[in-house]
This record gives sequence, C-alpha cells and structure tokens, in this order.
Amino acid sequence: MYCSRSHAGFPSLRSLALSFDYSFPQLIRLLELVKDTMHDLFLEVGVSETLSSPMTLPLLETLTIIEEPVFVAPSGNVMLIAPTLHYLGVDAQKMAGLQPLLRQFSSTLVNIDFFGAPLDTTVSVTCEFLQNVACITFPPDAEPKGSFFSHLATSIPCSWLRLQRISFADETICDKECYDGLPLLLASVMLRRSVLTRNRIYHVESTRSALAKMHLLALLQKYSGYLRRKEHVANRARTRDAAARVSQTGGGSTTKKDGSCAPDAREREDEVFYADTMSMPDSTTCSFSGVST
Repeated sequence: MYCSRSHAGFPSLRSLALSFDYSFPQLIRLLELVKDTMHDLFLEVGVSETLSSPMTLPLLETLTIIEEPVFVAPSGNVMLIAPTLHYLGVDAQKMAGLQPLLRQFSSTLVNIDFFGAPLDTTVSVTCEFLQNVACITFPPDAEPKGSFFSHLATSIPCSWLRLQRISFADETICDKECYDGLPLLLASVMLRRSVLTRNRIYHVESTRSALAKMHLLALLQKYSGYLRRKEHVANRARTRDAAARVSQTGGGSTTKKDGSCAPDAREREDEVFYADTMSMPDSTTCSFSGVST
C-alpha cells in the first residue's frame, strides 16, 4: 500500500497490520496518517532504520512487534509516546533490542504475549522489571526453558507482583527444570503480595492432563508452605534481634522476671500479622482444559 503526500488519511481507522517489506519512508507515512485514531498496531516489517524523533500515538492500546524494533533508536532511546498502551506482543528473538521499550512502558503494560523462539534466562532478565503485568501468554513456539521461572522467583524486587493469569498452549512447558520453577514463582509472588495486600488469586491455564494439574498443585502447595515458613522464621529472628537491641538501649521493651525481653506492642503486632498471613488459606485457581480446581 502506498499513500501520497496529499492523501487525507484514514479518520476512522482503529487497527493497522503491516506485514510486508515496506520502505522506512512508507512505514512512517502510514503511521503518520493513522496516529491520532489507531488503537491496535501489528508490525512485521524488516526495516533497519529507526525513528529520529518520538512519535505520539495517543490512543494506542496494543502493539505487536515481530521484526525490527523501529521505535527504539540505536542509542537506546524510545521513540514512541503511547500513554494508553497496555498490551505488547514480542518476538523472543528480538528481546534484547526491545528492552528499552519494555522499560519505558513497564508502568502501563498489563498483558504480554511471547512468540518466535524459546525463552531462556536472558529473556526473564529483560522481563523481570514488568511489575504491573497481570497476564502472560506462552504459545508453542515460545516455551520457557531452564531457570526462566526460578530466576523470576528469586529476583529482587519481586517480579510480576500483580500477576493474575498465565496461559500455556499444549505441551508448552517441556523442560522439567522450568516446569518445576513455575510453582516456585507463583508461591513467591503469592507470599510477597499477601504480605502487602493479602490477595492471592491466580489462574493458570493449560490444556494439560488432570495428572499434570495435580502435580502442579502439589508443587505449588509444597513451595508455598516452604516459602511462607521461611519468611515467618526470618521475621521471628528480626523481631528477637530488634527486641534485644531495644533492651540494650533501655527502651521500647519491658524486662520479665526471668530476665528475658518482651517486645513492645509494635513488635507483637508485627509478629501476629505474619502469623496471620501464614494461617490464611490459599485461594489458588488452576484451570486446565476449562476445569477449575
């Protein structure tokens, strides 16, 4: 498709998919014509040039980039202003070049779809700062590998803290190490989020068998209990250390008849909060082939 400079534009166009080898000037011309109305943009163009100045797409909500990251300059600067962008579809093979784009929109991105290549730890490092992402989709050609999930589970600060849904295609997870890392990630996120909001609701979708479902739930329960217990023990140790320091300075705590130190009200409240967090039942929902548990 070619548009002359005198073209009036497309005032009603909301979605645009470009999947041919356009020249860079043609691509920019098309984007300029639809930038004020476009909500959905799909780019599969092989241009190597990038924008020299930022382009504003005020209504853009979804962006899919399969080939070259035209919105990222060689310097790493992001040449896209899209305040309403909440969905990003990315080719795993291009993740290194898209890292500045992910960082730029980490506060608004809620849904992420991966495709094109298996996902390893280098991809999880790129994605670990997506703190507001709620939905992740892994198709068959972009299955996670190795320590993808376990790396996210141990990252600081916690990755994907607002995660609500993970979707897999048939047999997407074929790597046992990665499969075993999934419940560790979910348990880690649940633990850290429950301490902050007391909210634990997850939906893990797949078309796996009932046996796989039971295996996942068993791993999730094991890791969740282990991490919560570990956090509780660490908090008890911090409480005792704080009480000992206060006792040495002569304030904040009272001394019992046997010489032991009693924590003040704030310390007791903190300990009760963590104990209550541990006793809260998990409300984890895993959906496999439309069957929920």
